[in-house]
Amino acid sequence: LLVFALLQGGIALDVILTILQFSTLAENLGSLYKIVPEGSQAAYLIFLMLGVAHILLLPTLLFGASFPVAVRLFVTRETSVGKDTGTLYMFNTIGNILGSFLTGFVLLPFLGAQRSLLLAGSINLFVAIFVLSKSEVSLAKKWGISAVLIPAFYGGYLALTSPNQVILTAGVFLDQRQNTVKLLSLHEDVY
Repeated sequence: LLVFALLQGGIALDVILTILQFSTLAENLGSLYKIVPEGSQAAYLIFLMLGVAHILLLPTLLFGASFPVAVRLFVTRETSVGKDTGTLYMFNTIGNILGSFLTGFVLLPFLGAQRSLLLAGSINLFVAIFVLSKSEVSLAKKWGISAVLIPAFYGGYLALTSPNQVILTAGVFLDQRQNTVKLLSLHEDVY
């Protein structure tokens, strides 16, 4: 339970890192493109993958590690390993489908990208605290971990990010000299 709680807390904290990484993505990709030999499509694609990989690597590892830990927690009898793992995998798949549907058709249109990330991180943080409360760890450790996770997540979000940072740091909002353009209006939609 403690490992699962820490993985979920790590996913929550990664939301802040993701927002910060998105804010430098255009600049980082621009720097990588400068060293791509002219006309080299393969090098261009490799640098593009490297530019995006730094955003996706940590959450991929944390989410990927969560499923085997969840299996370990969910499967209680040796005689039903396949059935219980399949059941958990089914609910995981349903959650993925519902999550992508709700994100695209509900959260992004109504909350925008950054608030949707904050909500997703808050859900992972809630799961982390809930699972931690059910663990056999001492009460002092539970309070200690919670006292670090909650302020680190919300304090980090408030201190390190700015409103609409995910959107406003996209390359389209920067002019050729990397100056921020004067924004008259902003409306996010599913695109």
